[in-house]
Amino acid sequence: MEETKMVFDVQLVEKTTHDLQEIKVTKELLENPDFRSKYVVLVNSIELLKDLQDNLKAGIKDILRSQYEETGEVSLVFEDMKFTYSPNTSKVDIDKAKLKKEFPDAYNACLKLGQTGERLTVTQAKNKEA
Repeated sequence: MEETKMVFDVQLVEKTTHDLQEIKVTKELLENPDFRSKYVVLVNSIELLKDLQDNLKAGIKDILRSQYEETGEVSLVFEDMKFTYSPNTSKVDIDKAKLKKEFPDAYNACLKLGQTGERLTVTQAKNKEA
């Protein structure tokens, strides 16, 4: 996976979201250039965060997929988080359109083989202080 470098100002995002959190949106507010500027920062930050999350998840999935292929282990467990990889698996499905055309006895002729998608699960540990 190609390493992606992103410049992201967490403090700016925190300040912007804090500033916008309890605002009542009015036409007058929309006319305010400061509001529109903060709104653009928020929207762009959300897009950057989504891209960053996608890149991080892809990297984590690559690591877990390699681990699974080498050792058969599907999880990496840390004190505060657990990463679990679910590889592709085969499944049997019923072709409903074909089944509607055939008799119920033709059930076996209507089976088709497919695959489920691989999956990554990230679980954050519960706060021990709570």
